[in-house]
Amino acid sequence: MNKKTNKQAITCVFYDGACPLCSKEVKLYKKLAANEKNRGEYDDADIEWIDISKSKVELKEEGIKYADAMQLMHVKDASGVHQVGIDAVLTVWDQIPYYRKLSGFLQKVPALYPLLDKAYRLTARHRMKLPRTKNGSA
Repeated sequence: MNKKTNKQAITCVFYDGACPLCSKEVKLYKKLAANEKNRGEYDDADIEWIDISKSKVELKEEGIKYADAMQLMHVKDASGVHQVGIDAVLTVWDQIPYYRKLSGFLQKVPALYPLLDKAYRLTARHRMKLPRTKNGSA
């Protein structure tokens, strides 16, 4: 999956590109990460975005069931550990400007975790039913 040969750590994000909400979020994350990387502000990690609606090969290589990946976001972090659901989101946020501080704050307040997890799971369960804008995105 990771064809890069340098020693940079890679975070692999498995997302549903057929989901308007997921695609919109990933597009924003990619833009923010690229802007920060281009400014040279953060280059100790890299993110590989894997659209599971186009290929299931990478999921199979990682031992992730397609049905599970369609339920909740899955991430393989830079150390090779798999994260799921809100933990996956926070792992991505740790590497994205503007979200990094929010992620750090949320992780320092353990009482918020159950609420975040519940909100994430509710959103994930109903993501395809969310209203779309004129251009078809959520």
